[in-house]
Amino acid sequence: MFPWNYGFAWDKGHILFLGVFYTVVLVVLSTLLIAAWRTLRDFRRNSTASIVWHVNFAELPLSERTCRHACTGELPGRVCELGFNCGQCATHGELIEVLASHGAEPELMPDIIDDSLGLELPLDRYYDRGHTFLKPEFGEVYSIGLDELAARVATRPESLELPLAGTQLKARGVAWSMRVNGADVHVMSPIDGEVIDTAHGEHGWFLRIKPSRNASFCHLLRGFEAVRWMTREMERVQLMVSESASIPALADGGMPVDDFAAACPQADWRSITGAMFLAN
Repeated sequence: MFPWNYGFAWDKGHILFLGVFYTVVLVVLSTLLIAAWRTLRDFRRNSTASIVWHVNFAELPLSERTCRHACTGELPGRVCELGFNCGQCATHGELIEVLASHGAEPELMPDIIDDSLGLELPLDRYYDRGHTFLKPEFGEVYSIGLDELAARVATRPESLELPLAGTQLKARGVAWSMRVNGADVHVMSPIDGEVIDTAHGEHGWFLRIKPSRNASFCHLLRGFEAVRWMTREMERVQLMVSESASIPALADGGMPVDDFAAACPQADWRSITGAMFLAN
């Protein structure tokens, strides 16, 4: 069928075959070259974290993709399709404008701590859907740590890997890694920025970061919406524990216990931890 084969003839059948064959080869090679170029381009632009996150987000069950406005009761049942990137959501922008016009836009609330769930939820900071907080510290520096619910699930990490000072983090990229309840967890950064300092959680935070000039805070929860989201998350964790361990509550005397895994060792903490940190 090829010119170098015995018996080949330049007739219509052979010419048609060669045309189709080399067209397919050209398309395949072009596709591979374009994919390689785009990969190199995204790597140079530090877009790898965004690509990985959108792949992982697409694999999350709908129960873990609830819109922030569904959590607050504004849009019941609404599911996010944009990777929690609220800055690209026209509906979110419209709702925020309405709230702002009534002086009800969610905002940071210094010196206020909500404890309605038996958990301390300071409202002086931003909260990310991956269960990290971003707290203003001094100047342009923010601290990143685990919120109270995540801290009670990851009370005693078996291992911890923190980035070096000077590391550039990308929102939804890996901020630090740890092994919790037998599961390897990559905690996501809530924002773009440069690592200034690290700690092992003994001060309530793991990283201090200086946000990038164009870093977006739009996707982060604050004020009343953080409280309502945390209420939903507490219910979700309770349900997952109850389903996997057949126990009624993660509480002692009406208050959540300090170490969920120690209180309910029979629960499937590998799956629960993965679901909380959006790593399923």
